[in-house]
Amino acid sequence: MILKEFCLKRYGPVARDERFVLKEFNLFFGHNEDGKSLSIDALLKMLLGRSATPKIFAGLDRVEENPEGYVVLQGEDGKEMKLPGKGDPGQMADINPSEYRNIFIIRNSDLAIDRESDFYAGLTDRLTGLRIEEISSLKKKLMELGKLTRASSEGLLSDDARYGKIKSRFLEAADLVKKTEILMEESTGAKLDLLEDAVIKIAEELEGIGLELENLEMARKRKIYEGARTALENLEEAGETVNTLSIFNSADEELWRDNLRDRDREIRRCREMEENINSKKEELKKARLFMEEKERDLHLLRRRKEKVDNDIKPLLRDYDLTNEKLGAEGEKSRFFAAAGIISAVLLLVTIAGIIARPAFAFYVLSMLFLTSAAVFALMYFSYVRGKARLKGLLEKIKFSSARYQLGGASLGEVLENMAAFEDNLYRKEEELKKADSRLSFLQAEIQNRESEKEKCGQSAAKSEDIIEKIKIKSGLLTLDEYSQKLREKQEQERIKEKQAAVLKNLFGAGQGKIEEDMFYWRGELEKLKVYEHAGRGLDYDEERSTFLKNRKKELEEEKNSITAKMAAFTQKLREIEQKANGVFSLEGEHFHCNTLVDLQAIQNRLKQFINEVETSTDYVLKAISIFEEIEREEEEKVLELFGRDSLISAYFAEITGNLYEEVNFNPGVKTVEVKNKDGHILSAVKLSGGAFDQLYLSVRLALGEKLLKGQKGFFILDDPFVKADLPRLRRQLEVLQKICAKGWQVLYFTAKEEVGQVLHEDIAAGKVNYIQFH
Repeated sequence: MILKEFCLKRYGPVARDERFVLKEFNLFFGHNEDGKSLSIDALLKMLLGRSATPKIFAGLDRVEENPEGYVVLQGEDGKEMKLPGKGDPGQMADINPSEYRNIFIIRNSDLAIDRESDFYAGLTDRLTGLRIEEISSLKKKLMELGKLTRASSEGLLSDDARYGKIKSRFLEAADLVKKTEILMEESTGAKLDLLEDAVIKIAEELEGIGLELENLEMARKRKIYEGARTALENLEEAGETVNTLSIFNSADEELWRDNLRDRDREIRRCREMEENINSKKEELKKARLFMEEKERDLHLLRRRKEKVDNDIKPLLRDYDLTNEKLGAEGEKSRFFAAAGIISAVLLLVTIAGIIARPAFAFYVLSMLFLTSAAVFALMYFSYVRGKARLKGLLEKIKFSSARYQLGGASLGEVLENMAAFEDNLYRKEEELKKADSRLSFLQAEIQNRESEKEKCGQSAAKSEDIIEKIKIKSGLLTLDEYSQKLREKQEQERIKEKQAAVLKNLFGAGQGKIEEDMFYWRGELEKLKVYEHAGRGLDYDEERSTFLKNRKKELEEEKNSITAKMAAFTQKLREIEQKANGVFSLEGEHFHCNTLVDLQAIQNRLKQFINEVETSTDYVLKAISIFEEIEREEEEKVLELFGRDSLISAYFAEITGNLYEEVNFNPGVKTVEVKNKDGHILSAVKLSGGAFDQLYLSVRLALGEKLLKGQKGFFILDDPFVKADLPRLRRQLEVLQKICAKGWQVLYFTAKEEVGQVLHEDIAAGKVNYIQFH
């Protein structure tokens, strides 16, 4: 069975009205998002119809709609079938959807086999006619029949509610058999008729004890009445006293004491504040006098500084400028002096020349030297005049500074005196600032103290007001008087509580409050009034009462023990009856056990039940053991699909270039294993990604041939060799071409350009049908 052609008009986002005529090897190429995977999904739905479910083909429901298009199948006999339609691909080849998924169709580059172990077992059943799954089903039915914990020859009786808790019922039956045997032995040795006389004697003694205890009880109640009456009278008297003193309480006493303490403390604080304020005011007065003195001194100094700035500092600036200028002209003045002298000497020489031999040149030179001598002389005398002015300025500075008591023998001393004067002025200003800060601080302190004094007075007045209110309320004038009254009230309350405790011990509590309980206690006391004169001449003896009660208890226990011995046999029969009916509740049987005959009948039925369960369990376990042996023999036949001489091993060796010699299936761990050329055995999961894909391609190819039994079919492959390098890819494609040469058909979908490159020559020669998606 092969695919002759298919057409996909629309499926989800894929819309292409193309008809694809197929050959033996068909290569579908398209880039990612060109719709290759969706085209395969559509092809599956058209081929398998409703059998193509997401449970078998994961992700098949990503597009919910059915594809628009068709696919044409061609059988070995040349007959064609168009799907979807009335035809069924099962008419051409008996292949179920799981076998399509695990053998003939590779989606999303996944060559792994789903539920591998179960798939091989099921496939072996089909190939060999075995029924491993049916054997497993029979074992489960036997497990249910035998009511076992598991479908195994090692299974035990189950306690599951589905099986009526057969294990618990079986164990209960075995335990009841033992109890019935013991009870039969006990009944034989029991002397039940001899115990009646002992019961009569014990009853007579109990009657005498009861009468004496009754008399003692009347004496006890008379004593309780007398004590309760006294306690109630004392309670009522204390209650009246407490009510009279009800206005006195610990809270007011504490409030009086606290406010008395607070008032005295605040008065002391007010006095301290007053003394502190007076001290601060005196200090403030002195600070003001000190500040006024500093202001006067600073005023005089500032006036002197103003005059110094106006009279002396301009002279100092003029002196500095003149001195700086003369310093710059010092070297020039020496040059002008020497040049003037030389010009004068030369002038004299030329004059002498004119006198000795008059000539025009001497006249010119004499005029030149006269001019230069005059110019240099003027320049030099300008410098000398500047020196004289500098000296005059210094004398003015000394004179002016002396007027303000800053004079000195030299300019340096004058400057030092002026610097000292300015430092003194700065210190005086700082002292004035500190004096002003101190004055402000003292004023703020006085204001704060006065505010605190006012608060102290208010607090003392508030405490005094609270004390006055308590005095008015209590009618007392001192705290000691108040405390005395409160202690008296508390003493009466203690008496009241003590008497109430006595009454609670006698009668118990009523409503919870003493005043309410008193009504209850008066009622209880009234009930005991009948015992006011009871038991006269008899004093209640606690020790005698305790002895009689203990003796009564001993006799009653002895009586009960004898009665129990007589009734124990009947009770045990009732227990066995109840438990036996529990064992046989599901069988609908009901037993009565009143006699030894009934007991014997129940024992026989229990033994029968135990024997039936044991026999049934033994038969079921033997049957399961036989099926387990058959199952082991059948599972070993799965191994025939694998082995050194198997088709799977041959394909794998060819694809891997004989790197691996053998492919086997390990039934113990239910995994595929391979043996390489060095003899090392590896599980499939330990292979590289490429080798893993090669292995499961080999498995699919071999199982496909086995399944179709000589007929040829098709493989739909979605980029199966995405992990393969180029040499591996080439070998794997060669194997696919070989099986195509044997009559198989391959629909190879890929986005890898390397596949087209490897098959380029075959595509060009028409051996490979190349189809490109757009």
